[in-house]
Amino acid sequence: MRLTRTGVYAAGHGVRFPVRDLAAGEHAVTHATATQFVRAAPGESWVRVRGELTRRGRTLAFVTATATLDDSPSTVIATSRITKSIIAGTGGLSG
Repeated sequence: MRLTRTGVYAAGHGVRFPVRDLAAGEHAVTHATATQFVRAAPGESWVRVRGELTRRGRTLAFVTATATLDDSPSTVIATSRITKSIIAGTGGLSG
């Protein structure tokens, strides 16, 4: 995922839970996030956000997202830890 510097405000929020890690009928719902901003991205530079599933249990999953400068992958801009609840899908909305 590539974002401009203005898109880094929520680096972890742009990261999606990998569908391949969910069984049919499961959904991953975010219930906690923690983001640390390490430095500002200079000017109009591009920022790359990479998400990684770090652990997946029966009811919880943990995702880590890291934002780096696109032309300098070792320069970290922000990191996020996202906790997801794994829930069964209901198949629709009920009244």
